[in-house]
Amino acid sequence: MTKDSRVVIAPPAFAWYHLWSPAIVNPVNLKSYTIPLLNLRDPYARAFHLSWLGFFVAFLSWFAFPPLIPDAIKVDLKLTNEQVNNSNIVALVATLIIRFAVGPIVDAFGPRRVMAGLLVLGAIPSGLAGTAHSANTLYIIRFFIGILGGTFVPCQAWTSSWFDKNCVGTVNALVGGWGNMGGGATFAVMTSLYAALIQTGMTPHVAWRASFAIVPLPCLLLVALMILIFGQDHPVGKWSERQNLPATTRLEKQGRRIHLLVDEKNSSKQKDRHSKDLENRVTVHSVDDPGLDVVDSTVDVAINEKLTFESAARILLSPLTWLPALAYLSTFGLELAVDAQMANVFFALYNKRIQGFDQTKAGYYTSIFGFMNLFSRPFGGYVGDVVYRKWGTKAGGLYLAGSKSPSGPDFDVVMAIFSITAVFSEIGNGANFALVPHCNSYNNNRVSVGRDVGYRRILWRSSQRDTSTSRSSFSSNLPYQLPAPFVPPSLAWSQFPDVEIRSRTIDNAFPPIPDDKAVKQVDPQDIGTPDSWVLRDSRMVRLTGKHPFNAEAKLNVLFSKGFLTPSNLFFVRNHGAVPQVDTKTAREWKIAIHGLCDNPVAFTIEELRFKFEVITMPVTLVCAGNRRKEQNVVQQSLGFSWGAAGLSTALFTGVRLADVLDHVKPNRGAKHVIFEGSDSLPNGPYGTSQLLSWARDRRRGMMLAWGMNGLPLEPDHGFPLRLVVPGQIGGRSVKWLRQIELSPIESQHHLHFNDNKVLPMQIGPDRARAEEKWWYDPRYMIRDLNVNSAIACPDHEETVQVQYEGTYTLRGYAYAGGGRRITRVEVSINDGDTWELAEIEYPEDSFRSVAFSDSVYGALDLTDSDQCYCWSFWSLTVPLRSLRDSPSICVRAMDESLALQPRNMYCNATGMMNNWWFRVCIHVLGDERLQFEHPTMAGTQPGGWMQRLKDQGEDPSKPVFSTSAPNTTKTETSSASAPPPAVSMIRSEVNQKITVGELRAHTHCKNPWFVVYGEVYDATTYLNDHPGGPQSITLVAGEDATEDFMAIHSSDAKRKLAGYHIGTLVGEIKELKASDDSSSSAFLQPNKWKTVTLQTMIDVSKDSKVFRFILDHKERDLGLPIGQHVYVRLRRKINGKADVGELVQRAYTPISKKNDRGFIDMLVKIYYPTKHFPLGGRMTLGFAELTVDDTIELKGPIGHFVWLGNGMASLHGNLRRIRQIGLICGGSGITPILQVLRGIFTDTTNNDTDVWVVDINRDVGDILCRDELDELAKTHSSRLSLRYSLTSKSIPKDWDQSVGRLDAKMMNKYLPALSADGLICICGPPAMERMAKDHLVGMGWDGTSQIVIF
Repeated sequence: MTKDSRVVIAPPAFAWYHLWSPAIVNPVNLKSYTIPLLNLRDPYARAFHLSWLGFFVAFLSWFAFPPLIPDAIKVDLKLTNEQVNNSNIVALVATLIIRFAVGPIVDAFGPRRVMAGLLVLGAIPSGLAGTAHSANTLYIIRFFIGILGGTFVPCQAWTSSWFDKNCVGTVNALVGGWGNMGGGATFAVMTSLYAALIQTGMTPHVAWRASFAIVPLPCLLLVALMILIFGQDHPVGKWSERQNLPATTRLEKQGRRIHLLVDEKNSSKQKDRHSKDLENRVTVHSVDDPGLDVVDSTVDVAINEKLTFESAARILLSPLTWLPALAYLSTFGLELAVDAQMANVFFALYNKRIQGFDQTKAGYYTSIFGFMNLFSRPFGGYVGDVVYRKWGTKAGGLYLAGSKSPSGPDFDVVMAIFSITAVFSEIGNGANFALVPHCNSYNNNRVSVGRDVGYRRILWRSSQRDTSTSRSSFSSNLPYQLPAPFVPPSLAWSQFPDVEIRSRTIDNAFPPIPDDKAVKQVDPQDIGTPDSWVLRDSRMVRLTGKHPFNAEAKLNVLFSKGFLTPSNLFFVRNHGAVPQVDTKTAREWKIAIHGLCDNPVAFTIEELRFKFEVITMPVTLVCAGNRRKEQNVVQQSLGFSWGAAGLSTALFTGVRLADVLDHVKPNRGAKHVIFEGSDSLPNGPYGTSQLLSWARDRRRGMMLAWGMNGLPLEPDHGFPLRLVVPGQIGGRSVKWLRQIELSPIESQHHLHFNDNKVLPMQIGPDRARAEEKWWYDPRYMIRDLNVNSAIACPDHEETVQVQYEGTYTLRGYAYAGGGRRITRVEVSINDGDTWELAEIEYPEDSFRSVAFSDSVYGALDLTDSDQCYCWSFWSLTVPLRSLRDSPSICVRAMDESLALQPRNMYCNATGMMNNWWFRVCIHVLGDERLQFEHPTMAGTQPGGWMQRLKDQGEDPSKPVFSTSAPNTTKTETSSASAPPPAVSMIRSEVNQKITVGELRAHTHCKNPWFVVYGEVYDATTYLNDHPGGPQSITLVAGEDATEDFMAIHSSDAKRKLAGYHIGTLVGEIKELKASDDSSSSAFLQPNKWKTVTLQTMIDVSKDSKVFRFILDHKERDLGLPIGQHVYVRLRRKINGKADVGELVQRAYTPISKKNDRGFIDMLVKIYYPTKHFPLGGRMTLGFAELTVDDTIELKGPIGHFVWLGNGMASLHGNLRRIRQIGLICGGSGITPILQVLRGIFTDTTNNDTDVWVVDINRDVGDILCRDELDELAKTHSSRLSLRYSLTSKSIPKDWDQSVGRLDAKMMNKYLPALSADGLICICGPPAMERMAKDHLVGMGWDGTSQIVIF
């Protein structure tokens, strides 16, 4: 109090001059009746201003993080929404702790010093904010910055000590409200500063860090210094002297014991000294004067006391404590939650809806809430004071608040609700400020909001968190959310059995969403494969055996589903195993975007849907191999046989790729956008690229999608995130997307170059495989789809009864690429002589008529789009009698660029983009019924006029249905005899007839004859040239070898066979008498196939299995000499059905031991389809298709080498003593090598044969039978040298063996030297065998007597 301060008995009426006049003081407690805002010389005014200013800069720094989180800090530190939430709560925990501690500290040291101390302490972590580099370091820094939240306690305590009951509510509301403006100012200041720093050329990584050093740190230190210099603890002077008041005497006369936190020894001296000081400054009337008895409440005389257990209990139990706390919970708690998150919400809502609505604008609009504290909160305090003067604390329950969370997509509405919420919430909070000083005046510092604010705000923040595993932390505030649960539908039913998994409905104006139920069981064909966890529809036609999964629906099934395809019938193109992504991994899945851009970033799926506009588009995806089987019938391409259903349509939900690329700001040098999946393939993950100019073009519709028909993607379709590229071939829509790179060059991924090309017709499959240059020529790359169409009705083998007046409606699909529209479809029923226009239906156009918005689908709006990215449907009704007189139905389509389907096929090495006319052949059956025949059936399914024509020796690429008798009657029964081969295997000039007796005379090994399709062949001159060795031929000598020969030989071999044709068999071959079949005899017979049954399958590596087959007797000896093999044959399955596929056979060496009885163990490496070998290993895939209790057939033994024991071997029938033997193997070639090793080292009669083994594999995990090999090497270390070599790029650090492919240096070092008693055995890939043999021959080894190729 100054000499200018005036002392009056009662509070004066308000007058405007009080704002600049000296304070009018209550003589009992020296508190001011007035608020001298503009008189900075007055200590009351300085206490007022320093109080709110300290709280202001504390709030400004406390909330400096939220404005920069949405677009700067969150991206730079790669934070998830949950981590952002956690950082907010961590800051509140610190505030909760400090506010509990600050109350007693203020009582001990006074609000001025505590306020300054808190500002200095908070400045330290604020200055270190730029050191944050992860979520954990952010938590630590924000925890210690949370200390600043404790400044509210000294702020309120300071003004409560200086202002009297008539105005203390208004004052507390003013300093609290104006201090809270720091929470609004920080949004404007920090975002503007950050934007300005970016404009200067700083990177976002540096700019946000610099912002903390420029604003919060100096502001905190400067205000702390001002408080210490210009501030005063209490009206009486020092805080320790606050008991030297007339009020103290008054209380003691009332009998109240005062417990002060001061040194009682010096108390009287301080009181005497301060009394003299007061007398020198102002005249104070004695409180005994009745005229000055102005004390009418405890507020008039209350002095903060020491906290005791008794007082603490009284405080906690008082309604005047917890009722204001509840009011505070809903008012200030709302404000703190808004300060922390409203910028995030605004940014998410309008960043992509309002042009230019960036992080800075979100911060400006959020700051409005804080700036309203300038008037709204003080008004609440004023109302509180008026209420108190009229009704006292009995009216303390009066609560002015009308809070309501803003909602709705319209920005004007949101801002209006937001502003009204701010006004009423802050008025209610200000009224609460007026109430608190009257609740417990003797312990005001502890009753103040410090005791509940931490709980209050944590409760508000936690209430906004979504504990669901499939929704974002802010999903309740945002219009978009992921499909819930965010789990593939086929897997969700087992994880959420009580939840009905169904797509959300869309507008009735659109085609309906498919309602097919999710598959709930594993297809038996997937059992034992890496995809055994994936649930698939058994109706899908498999094109590459059991694994990898490549499949399409049957055309009639696909077409019957309508415009949108159910996910379980959507075509699938996989190059390997499907990545297994669980719920947690999907939630944390990040797509990294990097390369030549200004703002590299990694987004989770939640962050993608939070930051960018969510959209849904109908898109038809088409495999570039659609209709490839038609080309494969004419000429086998490098690809497997797609039918005409390699396309499907779905509603894909996600965000525009163009929006994401705009965010990362590509540099001028970037020309391509490279996409990489997360599948594990032999030559690296699948990847491809797009031209940057195309990828940034919103009209091209490229998107990062997580939804399909309103549900999460299925595993086969890229769960949890994929690229969708409308109008281009399906191979450009990368699944399981992990990385996007901005690059000056196109993708360097293996399959980007070695797939999806249409090479010139002159470059056949063999030449394309041999000459790599063709694959790197950019002219042959496929991007946009070409125009194409097909006939779905009538279906293959559909029959129709001819009625004279009857009609039939032909139906089918048509599509084009690049967003071009199908403009006409023409149908011919006279082989292209004349054409009729078909009607065309465009279901995609329904999405152009209505704009639809939904929380899961986002914006489904094509009203402004003229691009066509979906299939269309055509139809034409024709008289049945016209079809009866027609040889075929042809269809062709044209798009708006006037591209037209050609008449003739463009054969190419990959068989891709096949789009010649689609033709259906018409057959007239004997009872006036028509039967329709499609060109092919997908995969290995038999049927179709193309194969039929080829089998008849005609050219299926130039079909002639129109003949003199076009309507050849087709009976419904077929001959049981085998069809003639497509390739001629006879010499027309040969007409010799050969009897069965003559055939039987040539069953020996010298001059074997055999029969194929009733024709006799003499293979005597070919025995030594046969790639499989002479025994492959002598095994069938004197027998019908049709099945065996046709199962394993190529067209070239079949043509070559004609050179050995000697005549036609007369008579029927009867089966030779079987050998002794008792359990004591050997199982194998050289001239008879014998059946064995599969008992178990065991995986021994990623692509190798051990199959155990049971013989006919449990004590039966297999009868296989060491070093020889068995012939195995089996019939491939089609869609899981046995005995309907092709018959395949080859020789194998089992790994069961010589003395095993009753079973045979076979180690088989499965050769799954690859780009260069699209059909995979026909035989090994047949093994992979087997299930327990399936059967195969064995015959043998075969082979030209036998290890006889005691150091002796037989090679081509010649006995040899072997003292040094080198064994070379690669992969599954270990099987005959292992048998020889066992034969040598289990032979107790032989101790002088030394062995060298070189085993070549790609990776450590590919080394088969390693445990047994290592044990043999350890046990026989003096005689056995074992050397491994790996050929992959990823070599373990602790690998101490060789690295690289087999070469001359390795053979010289790890194989025996040339000797007369030496022998080298080789088994592995053909190229390795040839190289090894050539080198050994060059070293002097004899290629016939010293080298064995198994």
